[in-house]
Amino acid sequence: MKYLIDTTLRDGEQMAGVAFSQKDRLEIAGMIAQSGVGEMEIGIPAMGMSEVENINNISREAAGLCRFSVWCRACDIDFDYAEECNVDAIHISVPVSTLHMQVMEMPSEIVLTKINNYVRRAKAGFTYVSVGFQDIARADENFILNCIACAKAAGADRVRLADTVGLLEPLRAYEIFKTISEKIHGIELAFHGHNDMGLATANTIAALKGGANCADVTVNGIGERAGNASLDEVAVSLKKLYDIDAGIDLRNLKKLSEGIEKFSGVSVPLNKPIVGKNVFSHESGVHVNAMLCDKRTYEPIAPEEVGNNRNIIIGRHSGSSSVVHYFRKRGILLTRSEAKALLLKAQEMSRLDNLPLENCLNVIAKTT
Repeated sequence: MKYLIDTTLRDGEQMAGVAFSQKDRLEIAGMIAQSGVGEMEIGIPAMGMSEVENINNISREAAGLCRFSVWCRACDIDFDYAEECNVDAIHISVPVSTLHMQVMEMPSEIVLTKINNYVRRAKAGFTYVSVGFQDIARADENFILNCIACAKAAGADRVRLADTVGLLEPLRAYEIFKTISEKIHGIELAFHGHNDMGLATANTIAALKGGANCADVTVNGIGERAGNASLDEVAVSLKKLYDIDAGIDLRNLKKLSEGIEKFSGVSVPLNKPIVGKNVFSHESGVHVNAMLCDKRTYEPIAPEEVGNNRNIIIGRHSGSSSVVHYFRKRGILLTRSEAKALLLKAQEMSRLDNLPLENCLNVIAKTT
């Protein structure tokens, strides 16, 4: 069973310029929890008692919908705040690449000591403990294996490998998780992908196919810099390409996307896969003609499966089939020859008067 961990309220909100109010966070948490995610990472307790209060409000109002977790560094101050949170799970983050260990002044032996000490402390106060490894793409794989073994021995339930700056590619992501899953058993494996090279979704799918049990996502892919793996893209790809059901209600995806778009102020591109306004819009005459015969010709999934809508657009590339369809929806029946003649007149008017083709079609139709 594969499952997804939504981190819109933690990593997603770390996107520059995004800040959710307490009221927004409650509504967002409810929407996401009801979508079917297995776990939701809902904040960073060390931000202070107001953040702890926000976390506790969410866990209380959405109790029972999914597992709630908080994110911490491996240090006492983070744990002091985390232990004030009424959540089931804690995620402890440590660096594993030489670069990150140097910057954080945490040599490898200290990393292993912190994993051991803080996992044992976490087990006393939380029912589920996850340990995250930062910057795995630039880390030594033997050291990663040592860190996993250390976390497992201390009692961790899961380890999460983070491609912190999006430097993995799918073949390597697959191989890393395949190797780890073959060598280490008895602990869950998770992946956290960033989209700096545009590969977050592909890497996430590859990691899950390679042996990861779960993966982090955010709604609309929001997050630091280029963002994270997108919930809708990962969930639909798993279902449609691999017949893997991650428990997500796909029919809710468009509505969920619109909600996060509103609360975050981050617009979804028109051509964003799955939830973009234009991804089920068709203008080309060749495409529309085929679509009217069988929608599967130019739609890999039906829009209603993901809560989106199909649109036949009248534009520069439209053909007579589009015109017939356009007027049929308005109660006017045209033959193909009538539609072709009307289209030619409209195209000429559009060119001469610099008007949208749809406007020209309507003008000519009313006068003929």
